[in-house]
Parts: sequence; structure tokens; C-alpha cells
Amino acid sequence: MKPSSVNRAGGVRLAPVTIPVHDSDGFQRSRFAAPPPIMARPDEFDLSSGFRLLRRRFWLIAILTAVLTTALVPLILAMRPSYHAEARVMIRSSPATALDLSEKSDTPPDIASEMERMLSRASTDRVVRELGIADRQEFNPTLRDERIVDQVRNLIRGLIDRGTRRSQPAGEGDVMEAVVQSYYRALGLRRDGLSNVVQIGFDSEDPVLAASVPAKLLEVYVDERGAIERRRFEQIGNFIQSRIAEQRLRADEAREAVRHYRETVGPVSNEAQAAQFKAVEDLSARLKQLATDREQISGMIVDLTSPELDTALAKIDLPEPLATTFREVGAQARTLEQMLQVYGDNADEVVEIRSKLVATRSVLSAEVDHHIQLLRARLDTLDSERRSVAEELSVAQDRLTRSAQAQTELEGLLARAEAEQAALDAIEQQRRSLADRSAMPVSDVIEVLSPAGIPLAPQGRGRLFYLVAALGAAFAVSLTIAFLREMLDGSVRSQDQLAAAPGLVPAGLLPSMPRGRRQGRSSPALRGVFGESIRAILVSLWQANGGEFPQSILVTSSLDHEGKSFVARALALELVAAGKSVLLVDGDLTRGDLGAEFAAGSRPGLNDLLSRRAELSDVIHHDEATGLDVIPRGGQPVPRRQHLPDLEAVLRFARGRGQLVIIDSAPVLASTDSIFLAQQVERTVVVIRWGRTSMRTVEVAASRLGEASRYPALTVLNMVNPRRYRLYGFRDAAIFSHSLAKYHPA
Repeated sequence: MKPSSVNRAGGVRLAPVTIPVHDSDGFQRSRFAAPPPIMARPDEFDLSSGFRLLRRRFWLIAILTAVLTTALVPLILAMRPSYHAEARVMIRSSPATALDLSEKSDTPPDIASEMERMLSRASTDRVVRELGIADRQEFNPTLRDERIVDQVRNLIRGLIDRGTRRSQPAGEGDVMEAVVQSYYRALGLRRDGLSNVVQIGFDSEDPVLAASVPAKLLEVYVDERGAIERRRFEQIGNFIQSRIAEQRLRADEAREAVRHYRETVGPVSNEAQAAQFKAVEDLSARLKQLATDREQISGMIVDLTSPELDTALAKIDLPEPLATTFREVGAQARTLEQMLQVYGDNADEVVEIRSKLVATRSVLSAEVDHHIQLLRARLDTLDSERRSVAEELSVAQDRLTRSAQAQTELEGLLARAEAEQAALDAIEQQRRSLADRSAMPVSDVIEVLSPAGIPLAPQGRGRLFYLVAALGAAFAVSLTIAFLREMLDGSVRSQDQLAAAPGLVPAGLLPSMPRGRRQGRSSPALRGVFGESIRAILVSLWQANGGEFPQSILVTSSLDHEGKSFVARALALELVAAGKSVLLVDGDLTRGDLGAEFAAGSRPGLNDLLSRRAELSDVIHHDEATGLDVIPRGGQPVPRRQHLPDLEAVLRFARGRGQLVIIDSAPVLASTDSIFLAQQVERTVVVIRWGRTSMRTVEVAASRLGEASRYPALTVLNMVNPRRYRLYGFRDAAIFSHSLAKYHPA
């Protein structure tokens, strides 16, 4: 396919750039290759981007900064110098903080309570009265001139309260309350860490008053604390006197109990108690010895009464007569045994020895019986003595027990008497210590570490500093607002945004034209940057259509007032200037006004053709000044129920005459006419107003057109501000560079 050329005063021939593209229906076509879009990323924000943001929103930032700074200037100018004086004091413990008033029992002072005492209403009223603070305009609102801010506040308060506060005059109590509140706001009490040091500061416009208030407050505090201390000393003194009387009575009662006990029980000494203890030990030993003797005698009696008398006598320590008889019996028994071995049992010597042995045994038995009787008598004697010793031991033990109890009770009485006396002595010591401390001056409870001196310079910064700070704060707020507005700006500002949308192909940019040139219609050729931009759009149409101009072009927009009619007229004028025959149709059947630009606004038009009120030859009007054939909107629009835009006859008529048809249609989102017309034309151009139409709106319009048109719609950004466009840093911003201005004469 051989592309046609567009000639301009010298016949410049444009070479097409074609890229084969296959549609779903298999039709092969060629169009220009759009450059890949450059999408901005968050990490690409640098100093140059910030500088461009400042330049783009310069007037917004400047106006907001000026407004905010102007609003703060009256407040800054109304500021008065404030002087601050401060005193540092150390608060000690009160001498009457406890009953035990020894140095070791001093408790740390309650700094929070002492600070509350300084802030008490009694102290405040006295300071205000003695220093005449209520007569100063700084603290008495009734003496100040009412400012505009106060008047507005009082007016609003009066409207809310229905005039009750304005109708009632301020009483003396209300004025004093306001003065006290101002005094509290100017006064500052602060504890230095966890120490006993308190810092007393005061702010005032008068440096002398700023130094006088801390000194006067300390004076009032010392006086009031002295009165409190004296009352506490008096109360504690009376309490201690009553305790001394009670304790002295208890000590006397304890000493009387000791004396009475000694008289009743008798003398209780350690020597007598030791003798009684020795007697108990002796009697216990004697009783034990008697028990041992009785046990031995009982054993001897048992042995002497046993059948084996000889064996028992051999083991017992016998008295001498009984022992002699027992030995004789033994000797005779051995002699009898020997003689029996020599002479036999019937010998006279044996009989004689046997008779002697029997007689001796009888004597031994009698002596044993006598000895048993003696032992039993001895046993009775031991039992009698044991009973006597047991009785004596019981008496001695009872006496020892009573003596120990008496000693314990006496020691308890003595200890109680000593404790009561010690308590009496301690209370007496408290009374003497209290008397000593009550004689101390009360001013010693505080120590002034640094007095409040008259300040030589006001505190804080000067007005110039606050003016500069207000200017900086206003600039920061303005910059933040500008940045937020930039972030919330969803309008289309670059072809890169359009390239990312489906169904749209960027075709070019159109800068804003001066209003005078925008209204002109007889210019044979568009000049300057705008003319070059129109020609670039035509080149895009030519390339998108496979190297030749489409026979029918629909120019529409998403919303109203985006400049679609102006773009359609500019494209038509440029094509006519290039030697093309163009038929310009006003397809906005409701609000179209394209015919007025060519003096054909009142003539029959497209509405008349569609309603059969006129023929096709009657609605085509030729403009001699521009060489355009124009079909205006015409009369009243066709009713919707009867109207279905059908321009097939117009398109066939134009093809027969070799004309290129440009249709200016209604906005896509305002009328369905554009959708029907997009189905009948070859190419659709969507005009988007730069910086006004949102990307979401464009996407909705593109989705509607994509269902009706076979080809993607070409987009034109209209009314681009070149100066501001350069500030966004888009990649195609170079076409508005100042260095190219010499190639575009006005």
C-alpha cells in the first residue's frame, strides 16, 4: 500500500513507520509503534522532583503561606514581653511531725503537701492582696481593653447562653476568681527531682513583680507554717503531759506491787533457794540409797529361803557365827565323804560323824532362821526410814517450788516496774525535746538556696524570631497541603498514563492557544507549537491507519468542555491547508455549536437530515473562507424513540466525492450517540483536557468505546500548559523546550 503524503509549502514527504498488527478477525493492519510508557516509581522521587513540585504549586504555596502568616501576625504583634523570676528553697522536716522527736526519728518532709500549702487559697489571697495584683491590668481582665478576639468569643458565648452572661454584670467574687486563676497560671512550683528543693517561679510583664511574688509567697508560707507549728506544738505538749501523768501512775502502781509482794511472801533470796535445792538433792540421794539397800536385803532373804541353801550360803556374805557354822558343816561333810570311802556306811566312825553332821546342820538351820528374822526386821526398818525420807523430800520439793514461783513473780514485778519507769523517762525526754524544739525559730524549716532576683531581660524569643517561626510553620503547612493535593490529583497529565490504559493509544499533545487565536476560523494554516502538535496528531492518525488517512474520523471526549469541537475544527483546517477535501459534521445533536464557527449555525443541519426535513445536499454548506464543507447541528433534535444515528448515506456521499469526514460527537458519558457513531467510522479520537479529566473517567469512556469500535481509540491531551508540563519531568516534555521556540514562529 502506497502511503499518501502531506505537503506544506515545499512538499515535505513523511515516511510512515509501520508495525504489522493482527486483529482477532485476521485482518492485518499497520500502525505506529507507541513508545513504551515510563511509569513513575516511589523510589524515583528525588530533589529534582521536589523542586518541580515547588515550581508547579508555587502560587498555591505562596498564597497559603501568606494567608497563614498574616493570620499569625496579629497574635505575634500582640505578644508582650514576659519576665521570669525564680527562687530555690530547701524544705526541712517539721519539729512536730511525730511524738518521738529525737534526731534519729526525723521523717522526711512531704514535699507535695508543702507545695499544696503554698498553693492554698488563703496564701494566694494574701499574696494578691498585699502585692496589689488585682489592680494590675495583666491579671485583672476587667481592666484590659477588650480585643477583637475577646469580643468575638464573648459574642459567641452570649449567643450560646442566650445573653444571660452579658446581661449579668460581673461581681466582685467573679473578678477575684479571674485574678486568682491568672495568678495560678503565672505561678510555677516544681520539685527538683526527688530532693527537698522546690523551685518557685513567677511570670509577669513587670520584672519587679516577677521577683516580688516568690519572696512574698515564701514570707506568707513561713508565717502560716509557723502558726500551724505552734498549734501542733501546743497539741502535742498537752498530749505528752497527759501521757506523763498516766505513765507516772502506772510506775507507782508497779513499785507498790513489788513492795506488797515482798511483805506477803517474805524475803526471797538466792542463798535460801540454793539451800533448799541442796536439801532436795540430799533427800533424793538418801531415798535412792534406801531403795538399793532394801533390794539387796530382799534378795538375801530370797536366797536363804531357797531349797539350795548351801549354794545360796556360799554366795552370801554371812555374819561370823553363821559363817563359822556353815564352814563346820562343810568340813564335817567332807570328812564324812572320806570316811565312807574308807570304812563304808556302817562303821562306827561314820555313824558318829554323821550324827555330828546332823547336829551341826540343825544349828546352821536355826542360825539361818534367826538371820532371816534379823534381815526382815532390817527390811521393816528400811521401809519406815524410806517413808520418812519420802515425806521430807516432798516437803522440800514443795518448798523449793514455791520459792521458785515467788522468785519468778518477783522478777516479773520488778521488770514491769523498771519498764514503766523507762517509759516515764522516755516521755519526759520527749517533753524536754519538744520544749527545746518549740523554742527554735520557725523560719529554720526552710533554707533559701537562691532568692528571686529582678530579671534583666524578658524570657523567650523576640517578635522577629516568632515571625520567622510563623513564616516557617506556614510554609511547612502550605507545602504539606500542596503535596497532599498533588497526591490526590487523579487527573490525566501525561501520555504515559494513557498508554497504560487498555483500548487507548496516545496520539499527541495540544498546548493551550491564546483566546483570540482560538476563536479564529479563517487561518489558512495553524502556526507555532500548536500547529506542529496538530500535524503530529495527523501523522499519528496516518500511521495508525496503515500509512493513509482514514476516510472517517470521530472526535469525542469523556466529559463536556474538554475542547473536542476545537480539536475537530483544527484538524479539519489543517487537512484543508494540506490539500485535503474535508467534510466537517457536527454530530452533537443536542448541544452542538460547530456551525456557528462557520456562519452556518441557523441553516439546516444533521437533525433536519435525520428527521427527513431536508435533503443531504441542503445540509452541506461550503465555507469560502476556509474551504471546508460543514454540516451543522441543524434544528430541533430528533426524539430519542425515533432517532438512531445513521450516517451511512453521508459517509458514502463523502467517499464518492473523495472527501475525508470528521464528525464532532457528543461526550461519550453524556450520550450514546458517540457509541453508535464509533461503530460506523474508521478511527475515533478522544480529546482529554489536561489536568482536569480524571483517569478513572477516561477509563470508563474507553471501555464504552472499546465495545463499539474495531480499533483502539487515539487520545489527544488538550489545553496542555507547556510551562507547567515541563515542571512534571515527563519524558516528552522536551517538545516544549525553550530552545525549540525559534523553529515555531508566531
